[in-house]
Amino acid sequence: MSGDNGGGLQHILSSPHRDYLIRSNGVQVPITSLRGYKVGLYLWASWSRPCRKFTRKLVEAYNDLSSKRDFEIVCISKDIDETLFQTYFSKMPWLAIPFSDSKSHNKLASRFCKRLPHLEILDENGKIISQNAVDMVQEYGAEAYPFTTQRIIQIRDKEEESKTNQSLRSLLVSTSRNFLLSADGKRVCISKLEWKFVGLYFCSSSLSDDNDNCKRFTPKLVKAYDLLKQGGANFEIVTVSLDHPDYKQDDDVDSVNNDDEGKVSDQLKMPWLNIPFKDEKSSARLVRYFKIRFSDLPKLVIIGAYGETLMENAVDAIEEYGAEAFPFTSAKLEGLKEKDKSMLEGLNLDTIFTSSKDKFLIGKVPLYNHLNGKHILLHISGKADTPRQLLGMYCEIKKKRSDKLEIVYIPNEADETTSSLYELPLLMVPVSGNELWIESTRRIFNAKEDFEGKMVVIGPSGKVITRHGRELVMSFGGRGYPFTEERLGEMVKEWPQTMNDVSIHEHEVSFIEIGRYKCALCCEYGLMRAFSCQHDDCHFVTHPKCAEMKKKK
Repeated sequence: MSGDNGGGLQHILSSPHRDYLIRSNGVQVPITSLRGYKVGLYLWASWSRPCRKFTRKLVEAYNDLSSKRDFEIVCISKDIDETLFQTYFSKMPWLAIPFSDSKSHNKLASRFCKRLPHLEILDENGKIISQNAVDMVQEYGAEAYPFTTQRIIQIRDKEEESKTNQSLRSLLVSTSRNFLLSADGKRVCISKLEWKFVGLYFCSSSLSDDNDNCKRFTPKLVKAYDLLKQGGANFEIVTVSLDHPDYKQDDDVDSVNNDDEGKVSDQLKMPWLNIPFKDEKSSARLVRYFKIRFSDLPKLVIIGAYGETLMENAVDAIEEYGAEAFPFTSAKLEGLKEKDKSMLEGLNLDTIFTSSKDKFLIGKVPLYNHLNGKHILLHISGKADTPRQLLGMYCEIKKKRSDKLEIVYIPNEADETTSSLYELPLLMVPVSGNELWIESTRRIFNAKEDFEGKMVVIGPSGKVITRHGRELVMSFGGRGYPFTEERLGEMVKEWPQTMNDVSIHEHEVSFIEIGRYKCALCCEYGLMRAFSCQHDDCHFVTHPKCAEMKKKK
């Protein structure tokens, strides 16, 4: 593995009957031409999805380093089908050992670990600089060159220093760009954003139907943005797109078209600014800087007027308070929470059913009297509900506490025609004749009919315990009952910190604190806690209840 200026590389890459490598067009390149070059030995296979995904990133880094003229990549294939090898190698800009030289392929492959992809970096003399530079390329691209540990330390030190001296310019300006694009494609100089509060909106328009958090949240953000603009607030939003190939499951090396700069804004109807879609490096740098994972989306990072990070994720604040959350300072949010708490403390069974004490009857007993002194799960239905599944879960809780718990269901118009709901042990409020009361109750609890429903938990004293009962039931099932802060605090301690069971997920999952999320197993929303995979390229997150059920099965 050593030799005179290139001799080591000659020994590693040649065979008794071959002293050359090939390009994708078939041109033979003498190994001696790599004299003075650092070389990356890239072990890959066309049938490996991780390889196909990584190849895109490696092509980008390779092209960025081409002007240095001291770095080359040689690919070593584990393919057994020459047609597949030629198909994928034809899209690669670097060199390869000819497919016909299977002995050399096998000899070099044997020096690597079995995990694909693998990228070993050799210096000019054939000595190993990095045994596997895949993570370096994934995270830093060409910036990681020459792919040494020392270089990675330098990059991270520089990033930490930039956080200390963070400014809007350091976040948004690149070496080739000092502007952003408006929704209609016009350039807006970044200097116009100085002294403003800025929200960096990390999102994707390409999420599948079972992971539609961005599509669901964006209209709420648009509404808050429009209200703030109408009120003259010193606020702007900048989209950071994760619609780039590094974050997608597209297999082809060159299949992604980067010409559509307004892609995310167009598809999600965003009226604000965005980083040009072609400037993938700036988006990737911000994703790394703020430690964004695809499973975190959407994420809204708030930058203050002095360039400081005010809030790492304002999504929950927008969900809860809309435009009222501006300017997203701790003091503002604490004030809103106190106001919210005071409002909830003012609500009780009496005020909720003010106009209906004598109208809703169970037999000859008014609904209000029937509910007095009990725990109540008040479910306000939405069009995106799956009522039978959800109410079935409520009813399981009721079976164990039949004399202490009642379920009151406020349907939308579609629900009222579903006769199967009447089979469940719940109290359904008829829509006809009660439209104004239902509309008032929806408004009080911010339960919009076009979205998934909301479940309000009311205690025996008549006081509201939480407006997030639906998410808590989906997350924890009956174990969370009666959903008081005390019970939830106790219950969190009952779950293991990690679970390592292939029936749940292929990787180990960790018990984490989290905001609102969508469960990968049942596709329902959850809140507060979840089991999540911590692998950077994995976006699995599930309810504790669902993980426990899977493990038992």
